[in-house]
Amino acid sequence: MKTIILRKNEITEAVSILKTGGIIVYPTETAYGLGCDATNKKAVRKIFVIKKRAKAKKLPVIVSSVAMAKKYAVIRKNQEKMLKKKYTTIVFPAKKGTTALRISCNNIARSLTKKLGKPIVATSANISGSEPIYEISAIKRIFSGKVNAIIDAGNLKKRKPTRIIDAGTGKVLRA
Repeated sequence: MKTIILRKNEITEAVSILKTGGIIVYPTETAYGLGCDATNKKAVRKIFVIKKRAKAKKLPVIVSSVAMAKKYAVIRKNQEKMLKKKYTTIVFPAKKGTTALRISCNNIARSLTKKLGKPIVATSANISGSEPIYEISAIKRIFSGKVNAIIDAGNLKKRKPTRIIDAGTGKVLRA
């Protein structure tokens, strides 16, 4: 597979790739992420293969708004503000089990999901169990030929992965 390198302003091209079931690497508010249309089961399966991730572990997703989140999860009125917390992923009940959602504070990530009109997978761009990747050279070395496109936003500032909170209990699942 040929991987194309996109500049951070080439959102439309990245969205076209997502619409056709493609996989991209893109910057998030914490590290580079692996993404696809979260509603495309075939594309989601590709992410599990690329990451070498156990299928029992779910993948978090980014939504563009509370309204979009409500299409995929059961969110009570008093829980809506939880989605807007920076660097936080919230686990909500869904039709089948639970789903982990967040509204990204990264402009590129938020634009991707807004222009796609659907949630995108937001798992760290790494092999499962490895550290998150912040350097674009490492992203290109590891994922070229495995994904359809890489959005090059340069080296990212190192941050901890997002906190994960259970919406029902308020319990912190990952600090």
